[in-house]
Amino acid sequence: MEKNFIKVRSTKDITIVASLVIIGLILALLPIGGAANVTGYIVIATGLLFIPILKSGYKDAWEGKRYTKKEFYFANNKLAELVAAVTNAPENIAVDSNEKGNTIRLELFYSKETGRAFMQLQEYVPYKYEPRTDVIEHEISRVAKLIG
Repeated sequence: MEKNFIKVRSTKDITIVASLVIIGLILALLPIGGAANVTGYIVIATGLLFIPILKSGYKDAWEGKRYTKKEFYFANNKLAELVAAVTNAPENIAVDSNEKGNTIRLELFYSKETGRAFMQLQEYVPYKYEPRTDVIEHEISRVAKLIG
C-alpha cells in the first residue's frame, strides 16, 4: 500500500483566517472614519482570500490521520549513506545546519498522536524530485532527533 499525504487546513491556518476576519470587522465597524474602515474591509477581504489558499497541514489519505511535515536537504554525495539510514537506522541521520546541498530531499511526516513517522528520500533531477526510496514507516521515537 502506497502512502499518500494530502494538504489540509491546520488549526493554525483556521486561527489566522478567523483572526484576520475578526480584526477586519472590528476596524470596519469602529466609528473612527475613513482610513480605518477601508483598512478593515481590506483585512476582511484578505482573510476571506486566505480560506482556500492556506493549507499547511497534511493528512493520510487512507487513514485520515493528521501529520506534520518536515523537509531536510543534503548534498548529492550523501545519497548512499542516507538510503541506508532511512531504511534501517533513522536515528543515525545527522542534520547539519551548515549543509549547502539541495539535491537530496528527505521528507518526514510524523504524528505524535499516532506515534508513527514516515520517511522518503528524493533526488533532484532536472525540473523535479524523483523518489529514491519507498515511503518507510518508523516509530516516532526513532526519529525524535530529527523532529527536535
